[in-house]
Amino acid sequence: MSTESNEPVGQQGAPAPRPAGMPPASFDLTRLTTVDKVVAGATLITMISIWLPFYTVSSGIYSVSLSGTFHTWMWLEFLVALVLIAYLAARALWDRLPFAMPVAHGPLLLVGTSLQLLLILIALIAIPYSDQGMGLGWAAFLGLLAALAAAGPLIVPAVRRARGGSRSSS
Repeated sequence: MSTESNEPVGQQGAPAPRPAGMPPASFDLTRLTTVDKVVAGATLITMISIWLPFYTVSSGIYSVSLSGTFHTWMWLEFLVALVLIAYLAARALWDRLPFAMPVAHGPLLLVGTSLQLLLILIALIAIPYSDQGMGLGWAAFLGLLAALAAAGPLIVPAVRRARGGSRSSS
């Protein structure tokens, strides 16, 4: 006689243990808005771009490329991207997050993607050894475009709201 159940099954047919207080998780991308999906995809591309040829040096027949992590502070960009992706994955896993967030969803994404964009812009300006011929590689431009794509859908409406709010109050 077989019994059908929607409970996860662990060893020897017993229901798998779930941490106390954790709601069941099921990954569902429909829980994310279009902006959330754009932010997640563009942030992933930005995070990957810092590992690709971000800086290049050419001298005669020799050419060397360095990743964006050549700047050790670019690890901060990696962490910001990782947190954004993990947060959005958690929103896709649960209808309601099993933990309290100190900041609302919109401001969190706005600050995270803005910080990501700022770090990429600094990496484009602070080219190491630029006096010795180092320049930007193709991944630097990919990272910039992806960071703009992640931040744009959040920054543009925020600026419009801020400009509209200041006009109506004056």
